[in-house]
Amino acid sequence: MLRKLSKEEKGFTMIELIIVIAIIAIIGAIIAPNFGKTTAKARLNADVNSVKTLQKLAEMYLAEHEPTAFDSLGAQEVIEKLIESGSLKETDLKKDDDDKYIPQSEKCKWQWESRTFKLDASEAEDSLKELVEALPPDQQSLVKLSK
Repeated sequence: MLRKLSKEEKGFTMIELIIVIAIIAIIGAIIAPNFGKTTAKARLNADVNSVKTLQKLAEMYLAEHEPTAFDSLGAQEVIEKLIESGSLKETDLKKDDDDKYIPQSEKCKWQWESRTFKLDASEAEDSLKELVEALPPDQQSLVKLSK
């Protein structure tokens, strides 16, 4: 039934296989948390770039039209006006289940106030707020952290 390996036959022992699997598991445990942080950072960077784009498009729209055209509007209405004017493609921004335009980062929203777009991250989790604080100052100014 069971045969003994001769000196010429080679193979891995059970303990060697267990050690290799344990090492792979440890490396995986080290890498996995960093992957989630990298994803959140990429979403935040995409949102900061979207804020810059929305701001420039709004400024161009206001320069071509009535300068006070957006004064009484919220962020959703301004985005819809930019899409209607052809300045912005509807596919450029993410939508939620209620057909509202939302940022990539979780628990964040667009804010339009005093002719300025910002990313409102006041309700975001602390881990995202730490990423915002690590941004350069010119990008930090595009994100609202407190209510």
